[in-house]
Amino acid sequence: MDSHSKRCLVLGKGVTLVKEALSDLGMTCTPGRFSWRVLWSPRGLPLDSYKQLASYQVVNRLPGSQTLTRKDALVVNIRRMIKRHGRQHFGMIIPQTFLLPGEADRLACAMRTRPHALWITKPTTGSQGKDISIIKSRKTVVAKMDTIVSRYVQPYLIDGRKFDLRLYVAVTSVDPLRVYLFKDGIVRLATEPYTKDPTQLANQFIHLTNVAINRNHPEYDDVNEIGHKRRLSTLWDLLGKEHAGQVQVAIKALVAKTMICVHSVLSASIQHHVPLRRSNQMFELFGFDVLLDHKLHPWLLEVNRCPTLAGSSPIDTDIKKAMLSDLFSLIGIGEPTSGLGASTGRRSAPPSESRSAIFSETDAEYARRRNWERVYPRFEPHPRLSLAQFFDERDARALSFALCNRIPPPIPHSRTLTRDVQSRIHGLRNGGFVSNVNDQALLRTVRRQFGMQYKQQCL
Repeated sequence: MDSHSKRCLVLGKGVTLVKEALSDLGMTCTPGRFSWRVLWSPRGLPLDSYKQLASYQVVNRLPGSQTLTRKDALVVNIRRMIKRHGRQHFGMIIPQTFLLPGEADRLACAMRTRPHALWITKPTTGSQGKDISIIKSRKTVVAKMDTIVSRYVQPYLIDGRKFDLRLYVAVTSVDPLRVYLFKDGIVRLATEPYTKDPTQLANQFIHLTNVAINRNHPEYDDVNEIGHKRRLSTLWDLLGKEHAGQVQVAIKALVAKTMICVHSVLSASIQHHVPLRRSNQMFELFGFDVLLDHKLHPWLLEVNRCPTLAGSSPIDTDIKKAMLSDLFSLIGIGEPTSGLGASTGRRSAPPSESRSAIFSETDAEYARRRNWERVYPRFEPHPRLSLAQFFDERDARALSFALCNRIPPPIPHSRTLTRDVQSRIHGLRNGGFVSNVNDQALLRTVRRQFGMQYKQQCL
């Protein structure tokens, strides 16, 4: 095996768990002057360096991902999709939001319309809860710097406290888009009980859930399983099977739609800076911060480009180490270098060969997923329900349809094939969709392929 195949270059602070996860796969951290197979860096590579990647090298950054992680850029991309495809599809990802100073007049108008509403202000590039404040509606709004102002969401509470979710999302490919959501995450609670008392709007321990803020509270507890930092599974247990399932479905849709909103911009950046034959040598891990409102609807608060990976508590260590181990499995670290970074030939090869290579790559990756759940592409029962219809580029749209339509239906649970399910079974005849629910030959094929226990579970 080549000497470089076991070398990695890990940069930045708080990356001990990254090094441990790579070490468990037999990788050796090396100074930058040596050839490496895996680069983990908070900044990635200079844009002109992506063209110099060797065929075996993998980088943990996607050029142009700031279009997702900058709050103002994300708002602009979501608005573009709302304008193009309608509010019913993309209008429930983020709360009503205004970008200051340019939209100060529009914000003032919205405040006059809702005089009793609360708003949350934050800098467009801030993190860790810095410079965040809660304000009432007012006649005029003055912003001294680029600021984002959003409607304050009435939160769902745990033990009388506000909380949010830190979810881990991996993007392993942009063309075609492949997005995974880690099955475990972190529930972050505020340290003081929630109240609507207007005199407490400045109390960050009530209204903000950021760990960087709440760890300064004398009663902050991130050690116990029922403290201010908990596993995502504890939330599902609290909500019960029915409500937990509904929230999980909504979160997966939110993540997939968010990535589709930025796909065209991200794809253009990669096509500009990265030779196509090396476009599958990049991946990126994002931290999605999600808030559940009082009706259990998930709202995206922000996307973090460099989610902290330090093991500051036992819960942190357990979740992040497992997540990183499964992430490196997902992207193929630990496998022979001949299979990693191989060209998919998406423009130079014949279309049939290119698509076949993409399918093989997608299937191999899916087999390595462990506790990562693929949220896109996903099983789609009908093209009118498919998220693939929202891609801007015709080629991306066609490829996404093809990927979605070849995914087998979910694992069956029911002993009956309902008429509703029968009408949604896809791709079993010449790649088409079922139109005749009474086709007994088709139903026999379904039973033989998926068993009698089949139940529709599409998102």
